Amino acid sequence: MEKPSPSQKVRRPRSTSSSNLWMLSGLWMEMLASIIGLGLLGYGIDRWVGSFPWLTIIGTVLGVIGGLYNAVKKAMGITNPTTKKNDSSDANQR
Repeated sequence: MEKPSPSQKVRRPRSTSSSNLWMLSGLWMEMLASIIGLGLLGYGIDRWVGSFPWLTIIGTVLGVIGGLYNAVKKAMGITNPTTKKNDSSDANQR
């Protein structure tokens, strides 16, 4: 069996574990975006209404909760691919 020359590229099948790792590593960015986004929304409403810092705190806490919820939901879906999201075949059989 010959080794391929450096100029030839060997296509390797993409493993699902490495693609799942990339998807999981992007979860922090989604979580950070939800925290910053809702925190800034709360800050803007606080400046408009004049109730600083309460809506900023509430927005940041909601961002943390929403970010964690999305991260856990996506991580569970990635690590447990046997879970069926919307299986309508069971509903049709009953």
